[in-house]
Amino acid sequence: MLESSMSVQEISLQSGDYKAALDIRERVLRKPLGMTFTDQDLAEDQNDIHFVIKDAGVVAGTVVMKPMSDGNWRLRQLAVEPKYQGQNIGGFLTRHCEGYARSKGAKKIVLHSRLNVVKFYQAMNYITIGEEFYEVGIPHFKMEKTL
Repeated sequence: MLESSMSVQEISLQSGDYKAALDIRERVLRKPLGMTFTDQDLAEDQNDIHFVIKDAGVVAGTVVMKPMSDGNWRLRQLAVEPKYQGQNIGGFLTRHCEGYARSKGAKKIVLHSRLNVVKFYQAMNYITIGEEFYEVGIPHFKMEKTL
């Protein structure tokens, strides 16, 4: 359960919170696939908007957003520290991103969901678009939600 001591913040790439978020993304999303961040991955971060959720000052989860040329926003790299998983932190971060994108005039959020979390996004009213495809060596679905 999400506690009142938690808050979502936009962070800069020069902050200690970015380093903590990058560490969570690496441990939760990359290492299980035998991957590490490349210089190209980190360069992509430069043009994106980064959010963290903190519990009593400690980064518990993170997500990255990107405005797209068609007016939609892309959500990517949602990751929650393992000890906080199962507490709706991912859902809270996703809803925060939806509100943020809506406030910037977005009509839709798009994302590439790993197969194992498609149901998470479906429960938040995202729909699958097209067929399963492989990205970073594992099955994904393109998903979207009209805001």
